Amino acid sequence: MTDYAPGMRAVIRDEEWLIKKIETNSLGHQVLQCVGITPLVRNRDTIFLTDLEQIQIVDPASIQLIADSSPFFKRSLFLRRRDQGTKGRGSGSIDRFAGDQQKERFQLLVR
Repeated sequence: MTDYAPGMRAVIRDEEWLIKKIETNSLGHQVLQCVGITPLVRNRDTIFLTDLEQIQIVDPASIQLIADSSPFFKRSLFLRRRDQGTKGRGSGSIDRFAGDQQKERFQLLVR
């Protein structure tokens, strides 16, 4: 049996989750209360039963950091702003950005 701890990250059902709380059910199996991290499940609370799910713990040592070589760290700032404004319900800044591009294309076609 794997030892889980609050704060661990796990991949469950092909999405990444942050473990918030661990309890034991009446059958002696562990119940994980988690919050979603990846875009599809971000900020969604859910419960997983360890005896029913295939759970892969994310090893922090295996994570590879990638340097942002864009001028003035523009790529990192764009991703950070996108993540801050969404609150788990899609990507608002990308939608606005795509809308701006669509508007510009439309104006070019009209001219």
